[in-house]
Amino acid sequence: MTGKVTLNGQPLPEGTITIEATDDMGGVDGGMITNGEYKVMTTPGDKLVKINATKVVGQKKTYNTPDSPMEDIVQEIIPPKYNQKSELNVTVKEDATSHDFTLEGKK
Repeated sequence: MTGKVTLNGQPLPEGTITIEATDDMGGVDGGMITNGEYKVMTTPGDKLVKINATKVVGQKKTYNTPDSPMEDIVQEIIPPKYNQKSELNVTVKEDATSHDFTLEGKK
């Protein structure tokens, strides 16, 4: 399955896409979204799609020591209706494997 993912009319720079079978005809497949495009190997059938993307909003110490390395604090930029509480459903057919996703919501 291939396609494009946009958020608020713009290609999603990077993220992940997960495709879960809802009809007992397959498992869970996934892949990366790069420059608004994705490609995932999956089986035909009814699927639930989840799309995630994060942005760095700060940094924190990994450990509570003076010489601790820093790690990024990230925040999900995709609304829950497209991932945790996904409303995205598609039927993958052997002869039509392209699906685009137009997402709306605040970043």
